[in-house]
Amino acid sequence: MNTLILENEDFLNGNTVKLYGRRAKHILEIKKLTIGSTINAGLINGNLGTATVKSIGSMLVILEVSLKDKPPAPLSLSLVIALPSPKVLKKNSTNSCLSWNQKNLSNKLLESREKLLANTPVK
Repeated sequence: MNTLILENEDFLNGNTVKLYGRRAKHILEIKKLTIGSTINAGLINGNLGTATVKSIGSMLVILEVSLKDKPPAPLSLSLVIALPSPKVLKKNSTNSCLSWNQKNLSNKLLESREKLLANTPVK
């Protein structure tokens, strides 16, 4: 389900939202919404509903929202992440660091992992 995520700062008044930049571009170029089109919308830590396009400008979209539905209950879910061996961690973090243009991140990750392993009791 595609849902437009809204923040309190997006609201001009009670039910009018102004979007610009990346989100407006996505609505116009990817979703290809036009005046009168509707999309699912939700306020962060708030209700869900729909948003209707009222006005379109140059990389600017004005929407009228109706957020009346309560969000679903959170899932009872735990995320478990295993720590890889230092060799694999260094390889993966080095590749990630290169793509993110971060030079010292891989060494910091290795140091953090080693400290964690050193402080873990052996049963």
